[in-house]
Amino acid sequence: MLSVRGLSKDFITPGGTISVLQQVDFSAERGEFLAIVGESGSGKSTLLQIVGTVESPDAGEVLLDGLSLFSLTSREQARLRNQKLGFVYQAHHLIPELTALENVMLPLQIRGDMTVQEIHQRAEALLGTLNLGQRLHHVPGKLSGGEAQRVAVARAMVGRPALLLADEPTGNLDESTAKRVFDTMLNLCREMDTAVVMVTHSRALALASDRVLQLHDGRISTKVRNYSASIENIP
Repeated sequence: MLSVRGLSKDFITPGGTISVLQQVDFSAERGEFLAIVGESGSGKSTLLQIVGTVESPDAGEVLLDGLSLFSLTSREQARLRNQKLGFVYQAHHLIPELTALENVMLPLQIRGDMTVQEIHQRAEALLGTLNLGQRLHHVPGKLSGGEAQRVAVARAMVGRPALLLADEPTGNLDESTAKRVFDTMLNLCREMDTAVVMVTHSRALALASDRVLQLHDGRISTKVRNYSASIENIP
């Protein structure tokens, strides 16, 4: 479903050129939960941003259901992000003036192919599934960290995306809350047959994923499928 081929990215700095990604190749299937691990500065977030068409590569391509994402215009990419992709970040990035319900409804309102009643019903049902039924009308400042992150997950999933991109989605949470948020993401993606690419520093969450890729010096250096083996280099 997702195919990343030969992805490379350099950044020009006053000290010279930094090669962040070098010929990165990987794929993900529908319903698969894929974790990407690596040291800070290894290029994990840059990789996620390129896959999500937020940033452009210097070389290589990203295909979603056979469609080359960087052959699209910027307008077409924006439409694809709204219709096919979901994003969850370490900082939930909820709109502070909107309630939890309004935050989750927003992507579908932008899409514009459902009635307001249908959007309201879907968003409310999803928040209820995430045990947030009593928090529908709370603004983000009135939510706990775990609640706000679950609202962010709901916002990312309400459009039933083909691909969910998650950048350290539990990094600001305590271990117990992080596990609940992770389990929520995993269950929703299984139900919706959504592929997930998650960047994480958590060994526990990486090992709970279906597959782990390790990014080192800009390259995918380790592919781990058998979790009975030790993964010594995962922080």
